[in-house]
Amino acid sequence: MESDKYGVFYTPSRLSLFLAELLNQEAIKDHRELSSILDPACGQGSLLIASKQVFGDEAIYHGIDVDADILASPLTEFNIKICDAIYPTQGVTPWLYWSKELGDVDAIVANPPWSSEKIYDRSELVEIGYLFTEGQYDSFVLFIDLAYNLVSDGGYFAFIIPDSLCNTPQNKSLRKFLINKTEIRVIARLGEKLFEGVNRSTTLIVCRKSKPSSTTQTSCFRLSKVQRDKYMREEAPLMSLYHESVHVVDQSRFLKHKSLNFDIDARREDEALLDKIEENCLDLDNVLEFSRGVEISKSGRLFVCPVCDKAQGYTAKQKEKRTRKCKHCKRNVPMENEKLIEVVSEQAKPNHLAIYAGEDIQRYRLGKKRFIQRGIAGVQYKRLSIYTGEKIFFRKTGLGINAMLDTADTASLASVYLLKPKPDAKNAPCLYFLALFNSRVVYYYYLKKYGENEWKSHPHFTKKIIFDLPIKKYQDSPLDRKIISKCKSIVRKYTKAKDIELESLVKEKYGLNDDEFKLIIKEINQMDELGAIEHYKMEVV
Repeated sequence: MESDKYGVFYTPSRLSLFLAELLNQEAIKDHRELSSILDPACGQGSLLIASKQVFGDEAIYHGIDVDADILASPLTEFNIKICDAIYPTQGVTPWLYWSKELGDVDAIVANPPWSSEKIYDRSELVEIGYLFTEGQYDSFVLFIDLAYNLVSDGGYFAFIIPDSLCNTPQNKSLRKFLINKTEIRVIARLGEKLFEGVNRSTTLIVCRKSKPSSTTQTSCFRLSKVQRDKYMREEAPLMSLYHESVHVVDQSRFLKHKSLNFDIDARREDEALLDKIEENCLDLDNVLEFSRGVEISKSGRLFVCPVCDKAQGYTAKQKEKRTRKCKHCKRNVPMENEKLIEVVSEQAKPNHLAIYAGEDIQRYRLGKKRFIQRGIAGVQYKRLSIYTGEKIFFRKTGLGINAMLDTADTASLASVYLLKPKPDAKNAPCLYFLALFNSRVVYYYYLKKYGENEWKSHPHFTKKIIFDLPIKKYQDSPLDRKIISKCKSIVRKYTKAKDIELESLVKEKYGLNDDEFKLIIKEINQMDELGAIEHYKMEVV
């Protein structure tokens, strides 16, 4: 893969072919002939070449790109326009402009830029008709908006985009739009490393510009680690791997997800079980306090501004340049070595606060404490009261749910969330919440609803994800007290046997029968063999 001077990454030919084949299978289902195909970010033409390979010479192929250098590429067989597809001319609605230039377009294929860098004025985008320009949007969002408005009624748009479309809060309004306005024919989540050197997960989506009905179905595919290895070794094309494990769900189901996520990992046979797990659960906003720890990296390396004397983190690039803009006083200041300090130590020292980093928090285990110097101006230590008393440490990043009890008034870094039962609520003790958060039942729910079932470079929990997890209402029943007692024993000294005994109690709390529980464990046991989640796996008799 090559990178372009605009930060665009050109599409590998095998991935382009897979997208074209997915588009073709949907057109065949609808008995629709595609006579005009457009790539509005065509680059070196990989998607156009693949489309012609699949659809043949009868169709007309259009390409648009802002980079004139592609004229040196062998794209003479296509109708290429050197122009900005998103903003072709000032004050004119872009899809009206391109309709006049190109005529009817039956299908749009694209691997648009994935950058969040803003090169357009937001107000100008809104003025010419773009809908999804709020917040820190990615540029691919603009291309989807363009594609929907430009393609003919009943036509298709097929995109290679980052996985963030499927589940981030930023893209919730776009997901809602696609669910309500289009037939989402295919969602294929392929994971990382499809583009060399790019640590963002890749998703392919194929939509038809047609209002969905209650019976509209979406074909869902998750490329497993084993399948990805086969693909990367060129032992199997993506289309054959797709047919191995694709499954179908009702598109309307996506509307039921609290965040409108594309929860493609939940198969139809999972849906009734997920609904059962959600029954009679707490609204965690009403019962738990949520905090983050000290806003500093685990290295504890800081730069003290020579102007305002306030400390802040710094990057290797800033250190190399020996200058930076102070985040406190906003001045450009030199970074002299004598202004670089380290405030986190592995040894206890006077005027230091015991602290845990994210990697120190594991499921039912705490690592070695670190110690952070107090009283450094500029460091956000937060209110010390959030660290006192019994609380749950919940790790922000990493695979699996990693939570543990703390009773020693220990602080944490911002990579660890702190959960405490609210004092004014008739509430369960921390051990009850800990037992359910760390259970296989809740982890199964998380996997199906949020799809984090393989290693990623930056998987992470948010407050919303944590507070959307299904925690059954506390009743102070004999069963609840057994759960607390067993969890307390595990916290004192973990054993796998006690872990499994606790899981049996959790199974009873959620009212699961043997077959439902076996389905949960089967799903977990089939996951990739990664050390971070091996402790979830267990035998079921």
